[in-house]
Amino acid sequence: MSEVNSVLECKVMAEKNNPEALRYSLMDVFNALELDDFRCVIIPSIVNEAAMAAAFQWLGEIVGDHLPAIEALLADEDWHYRIYACFTADVQRFFPDYMHSGYDVVDQKNLDLYYGWLRGRFGFAQGAYMRYLAGNHLRARKMLARTKKALLYERRLLAWLEANTQIPAPLPPMLSGQVNGSKSADARYLLALLASWIPIVALCLPFWLGVFYLLRAIAARGQLLLIGPDPFETFMPVLVTAIALSFFARRFVIRLLFRKRAAELLESDSMMFSRGVQRFMKGFLYVMYISCFFGLLLYVNSNIAFSEAGFTDSRGMFSAQSEYHPYTDIDRIYYRPDRVNGFGDTIPFDSYVLVLRDGKEIDLYELCETSYAVEKVLPLLEDKGVSVPAKQNKND
Repeated sequence: MSEVNSVLECKVMAEKNNPEALRYSLMDVFNALELDDFRCVIIPSIVNEAAMAAAFQWLGEIVGDHLPAIEALLADEDWHYRIYACFTADVQRFFPDYMHSGYDVVDQKNLDLYYGWLRGRFGFAQGAYMRYLAGNHLRARKMLARTKKALLYERRLLAWLEANTQIPAPLPPMLSGQVNGSKSADARYLLALLASWIPIVALCLPFWLGVFYLLRAIAARGQLLLIGPDPFETFMPVLVTAIALSFFARRFVIRLLFRKRAAELLESDSMMFSRGVQRFMKGFLYVMYISCFFGLLLYVNSNIAFSEAGFTDSRGMFSAQSEYHPYTDIDRIYYRPDRVNGFGDTIPFDSYVLVLRDGKEIDLYELCETSYAVEKVLPLLEDKGVSVPAKQNKND
């Protein structure tokens, strides 16, 4: 998932036919040659064949322009050491533990980290370099001047920007969308995601409410009365599945809301979410639906079911065990006018509490409103021979 579509870059092998030799980026080569060529040479987020062809042509032209100088650089021992020294200094700027002894010893772990970091910093157009690619040279200069641990390439780019007023385009028009490849968090893009999420919530709500009441009807089958969880708790599966579904609706919403900028936003979207991410999200959606269904099933079954001879206490949401009690196990019922919350404050939430003969208490506050208990639960218990207290007034 971390790879976004395709990335094109060029590496120069230090020694022909030596697979263990260092591979330098074109940035390293240009540093050694002190070339004032700052065209983009790491091209990420290539979303289709046409963009890939344009990227190859662009990069091929850059290499072709400097191929004689590159060949001379690698053929001359002194110049070869120069590129090696420039490269090593940049690596050690970020990985001080990188050790070298001659040209053939490579700390592969640090080099892999370094090249991954380099690709992220320049290929995915972060910070100052993104401003430079976008043509905001003033902002790029200010940010480069404040950059800590700046690479040699960045220091050279800063000096070049300060000395020149006419700056050629660092990318061709075909690849200009790369500048925005890391800027997909555009306010309008986020608005599209939000706009796709809200109506999906409205669509998911009746679905999950229907599932809730269906499961509740199945749980209540054969019972005189079932008291249990509030349907309000279905909001969690609604929220989770709506977020997952909005991922697949975002492109439609972008086209609907931002017709003039749709092409640009959709290109950025393609850079952000590769085919691998699409496949992952499909699997994630299935997992979310299955998890929400079984979670709701467990939640619905955390109830108390009253039958002809007794009641079954299944309040443990994640427990498969239930406790059955005949009505004769109820010693008494008392009215609780208030309760103490977790902060030690008394709050005026009343309820009825069932006290069993073994001393265990079942507070009906956890399962139903007091008015529902007075209307449904207490009459049923009274009909089964349980002594029920007189109706209470909270203001008494």
